[in-house]
Amino acid sequence: MPRHETLQLRGFDRARFFAPLWCCLYVAGLSLAVMIVAPFASVSDWRGAEAGGLFGLVLSGGLSLALRTLQRRQLRCLVLHTQHGAARNYHEVERALAAFGWRVTYREPGNLIEARTGEGALHDGDLIAVRLREHEVIIGSIPDPSVSYSRSAAERCAAYRERISRALGRTD
Repeated sequence: MPRHETLQLRGFDRARFFAPLWCCLYVAGLSLAVMIVAPFASVSDWRGAEAGGLFGLVLSGGLSLALRTLQRRQLRCLVLHTQHGAARNYHEVERALAAFGWRVTYREPGNLIEARTGEGALHDGDLIAVRLREHEVIIGSIPDPSVSYSRSAAERCAAYRERISRALGRTD
């Protein structure tokens, strides 16, 4: 059974991917601040304000936990062991990405290659990142955060990882 590693996002992709989580944590912080300040404010019904703060804290905290669990699952990569070195695997991955019609967005020759599945008017497409080590290929894929989080997007990304592993002649 293949082992899993975590996809490391860079720059704007990282900010877009984690933005929903950061917003929920921000709301949780505001709710906590309301709970702390309510008894000291000149509000006639400070208990109601405190209850509202508690409700907001529980709701946004629960949503943050659910989002983080989903995001950790989406960031998992598939690790394949190959008989070839990093340079040869890099060229095979590059050739496969071109054959699939995906647009390469970032390259570190022999080490990392990132691609997008499509180009639409409203989104960039799903992200595929392939990191190469000696006799190892690490394949990660996440859906475009500007579209949505969904089961179909997760299944689509799993299919991308499988498609690349088949193109490499999976050996494990």
